[in-house]
Amino acid sequence: MVDVAASGGYSISYKARHLMANPLTVTGSIGSINGFFNMRGLYDKLGVSKSFVTRGPSATMGSDYREPTAEEQARHADAHWIGFNEWLYDVAERRGISEERIERLAMGRVWTGRQAVENGLIDRTGDLRDAVRWAAELAGARPVRRCARSTCPNPGPSWSPCSARTRRTRTWPPP
Repeated sequence: MVDVAASGGYSISYKARHLMANPLTVTGSIGSINGFFNMRGLYDKLGVSKSFVTRGPSATMGSDYREPTAEEQARHADAHWIGFNEWLYDVAERRGISEERIERLAMGRVWTGRQAVENGLIDRTGDLRDAVRWAAELAGARPVRRCARSTCPNPGPSWSPCSARTRRTRTWPPP
């Protein structure tokens, strides 16, 4: 984990058997936010209207064209908190942290990589070189003396591949 591994970044990472982050990586943010957007006023100002063909009483639940009913709001909130609690307690189980402790660490709080180690959210801190060495050690492979890392400094639109012309490769440690 490099610069930021909070919220979605931590959600993706925490299931790994071993976690390493830079000492200052923003880590954690085990929290959740969810809601409905009602864009009807904006659509009205823009002269945009919508029509729906539906089947069933909840077919337009979550539509951005109206407020949710009280029942829809309650169902949505229940589903949201069920999902959040599943994530919270899965982090606790996988990281070997008590449920009480993980609740104190969560609720959107962020930690540096160093603090995340102290709190049990990750295993250790280090840079990319340390991560490659640790991976080799865990795999029972020879220590890596040199690695190359390619980056694409200006990738352009998301559909534009990073070409060999724009790709930058660095070898470390430097020769």
